[in-house]
Amino acid sequence: MNRQRLLCADCKAPCLMKEINDPEAVKIVEEKKTTLVCSKNQKIFHEDMPVNSISFIHSGIIKVYKTGINGKNHIIRFSKTGDILGHRGLNTKYYPVSASTIEDSSICLFPKDFFITFLENNSRVAFKLLLFFSKELENSEIMQFNLAQMNVREKVAETLLYLNTTFGTDKNNRLNITLSRQDLSDYAGTTKEQVSKILSEFQSENLILLDKKDIIINELNELKKIASFGVHLS
Repeated sequence: MNRQRLLCADCKAPCLMKEINDPEAVKIVEEKKTTLVCSKNQKIFHEDMPVNSISFIHSGIIKVYKTGINGKNHIIRFSKTGDILGHRGLNTKYYPVSASTIEDSSICLFPKDFFITFLENNSRVAFKLLLFFSKELENSEIMQFNLAQMNVREKVAETLLYLNTTFGTDKNNRLNITLSRQDLSDYAGTTKEQVSKILSEFQSENLILLDKKDIIINELNELKKIASFGVHLS
């Protein structure tokens, strides 16, 4: 990881710190912030690592996951520009999850103790964080329901819908995120082989088009019908 000097005033990322209206508070935040540039597939933190900082994504995409039985990962979410990282360690000594980059990324770190004190004195930012926690809990409950109730075909369709909602597509309906089959399966809660099989089926049905690791969505409504048994993440 390399350090980079980045001013909040020049940043376009829609992070919580943009809610600060006090110039003096912004100055303090600038002094406490460290920005790191990370390469693709670089680990930001891992489970059971001491929580020393809270981070915001300045650019890039990062996967947040837990490691289960036999070392298999379960991806909880894919975080994008503006999202917070490490917040689940606010009230614990050690991270309960791991985070790694999907692509070249940069993150802004704040010391944990400073961030907690900052929240105590900035109700607007604290309220926005509370809303984020509420939405994250809702999505976690939905994911648990879907994993328990959906078959593999429905899980893969729901995963594509989640990626479409979270990252969107370009003018050619190509998802704005490129994932390995392993990452897709780790999120969907199935195997890499099953994901590859279902994606091939979707392509033969003209629901999607596969371009190496990229996925082009041809029939969004049909994917919604397949995943209609589950509850969709918003």
